[in-house]
Amino acid sequence: MNLPSETQPATTPRPYRQWVERIQQLAAAVDGLAESARVMRLPPAEAQAWHGELFDKLRPQLDEEHPVLVVAVTGGTNTGKSTLFNHLAGSEISKAEPWAAGTKHPVCLLPRGSVATSLNAASQNQSLPNVGSLGRLFESFQPRAWQSDQDAIAETDEDWLIYREDPSGRQPARLILLDTPDIDSVLRENWRRAEKVRYAADVLVCLLTGQKYNDAAVVDFFRQAAHSDKTIIVVFNLIEWPMEEAACRHWLQTFCERTGVTIYAAYAVPRDRQAAHQHALTFHPLTPGMHNLQTDLAELKFDEIKINSFRGSLKHVLHPQHGLPHYLQTIRARADDYVSAREQLRKLIQVRNIRPPQPPTHLIWNPIWQWMKPKRNWAERKINGAYQWLGETVTGPFRRSEATIEADFRRGEWEAIQGAVLQIIDQMQALQQGRDPILVDALENVVGGDRPRQIREALKVDYEQLPMNPDGFRQLVFSEMDHFQQQYPKLLGTVKYGLIASAVARPALTIFFMGMAVHELAGHVITQAAVDVAVAIGGEVAVQGGGKQAVFALLKSLYTGYYQKHCLQLQALLTRHLIGPAITQIDRLADISDSPAVRDAQRLIGELNREVEPH
Repeated sequence: MNLPSETQPATTPRPYRQWVERIQQLAAAVDGLAESARVMRLPPAEAQAWHGELFDKLRPQLDEEHPVLVVAVTGGTNTGKSTLFNHLAGSEISKAEPWAAGTKHPVCLLPRGSVATSLNAASQNQSLPNVGSLGRLFESFQPRAWQSDQDAIAETDEDWLIYREDPSGRQPARLILLDTPDIDSVLRENWRRAEKVRYAADVLVCLLTGQKYNDAAVVDFFRQAAHSDKTIIVVFNLIEWPMEEAACRHWLQTFCERTGVTIYAAYAVPRDRQAAHQHALTFHPLTPGMHNLQTDLAELKFDEIKINSFRGSLKHVLHPQHGLPHYLQTIRARADDYVSAREQLRKLIQVRNIRPPQPPTHLIWNPIWQWMKPKRNWAERKINGAYQWLGETVTGPFRRSEATIEADFRRGEWEAIQGAVLQIIDQMQALQQGRDPILVDALENVVGGDRPRQIREALKVDYEQLPMNPDGFRQLVFSEMDHFQQQYPKLLGTVKYGLIASAVARPALTIFFMGMAVHELAGHVITQAAVDVAVAIGGEVAVQGGGKQAVFALLKSLYTGYYQKHCLQLQALLTRHLIGPAITQIDRLADISDSPAVRDAQRLIGELNREVEPH
């Protein structure tokens, strides 16, 4: 039998307040993962026992400035829980019904003065629990002030917590006493409420009878309590004393062996209706050192029990196979599925070889003129009549307004983009009709119903608003020209001729989605022949060795820079419309294993595991 040992030295618990910050951070991390887990279609964490320990026990009670001890009277049907509760309260607080499943809502008895403390902000008695804190201590319940002993049996789907002050004035200031619904009720909501109370409680007063001590539902309920190191006080009720004393000890041993609990104390209470009605039950101790349940509760080692209760709940949360670590492992495993789905998209959803018309030349050389403008006097001395001839000869056929040139470019480019968009949508429809549920869900908002037409229309509107001068291109030109001037101060005129002569290439833009790099366009945008023309007219190659190569490198860099930045604009535009939030979500969930919430939870699990080790 797992009885309290009188030979083991008592250990001094470490101050529980040191856990507060870590528990709060851990709960915040789990909260941060809840929505992601829901989208991943994982089993809800709320249905798992460790979640109840963390959110119904640890977080609310560690948040209290002055922690109280929560003692819950628990047991199966027709074991006399409400009768025992009323005995401890000294009056009829919870309706004692002769039939099963009478108590439907837990009844909470607060120390005298608690309600006044909560209503009086200036009260100095801060050691008392207050009504406001009940909402935190019992987050799954709605606190309701006691009106009559009928409150606990009210028919409602809401989870009520009926509270009242101790009328006798004997209840210790740091003790909260609860009557609970049956833990083996045929009504699901009853035992669900009893389970929530078990999470929040530090001490469980377990009422048993000769018929209930070995009941499967009762054993399972207290086996879960044993896993969380709850302090267990066993009371055998409705006993024929002293004839059944030996039977009580046998039942107690069987109960401990089947549940794995280590009991704090045990009593036997004779069957006595008159005593029960008068709240004067007799308690016969079955364990050494105990006298009467009511007085023994007042002498509980509050701090030690509280710390053990917290440590037990924490062990439950941190259990490798049944706790939060396994939950995180499940999330990481599911994230791998999202990684695979992302790779499928990266391979199949691409835009290849969009061949727009040649971009307007002025978009590239206008920033050059802007950079040269402050240096015009110097440049004019270097520019000879050949520049005027070259400009008239090479650019004559293209003399139209810049607005007209840009409009023509947009029309041609949009036609090229439309073809690529249709190809992408076809690829996504094929993926959406596959067997991967991640891709099926993610792509529904892209290719389902009339969405393709809506996307194309919205894409067209935003494309027309796309700036012809990509963000950052002007800064790139100025930076490149500054660097070129420092190295080759006498070749600026040559650059000007090279710009005019070289705008003859028509590049193919390649765009990848979801973070993949824009294709390098160097080699498509400038020809060596154009540079030969430029440097010949500039007439300064002989002045500095390697001038031809320098001009080639500069022009190549400027053209490539323009196309790359323009390509990035298209990439962002197409990704936003064609891929959208659904694919962004795939990215986020694929990377969730490295998210702050998972990293924080993993770190805190390691730190808290050290806290629950024996000291």
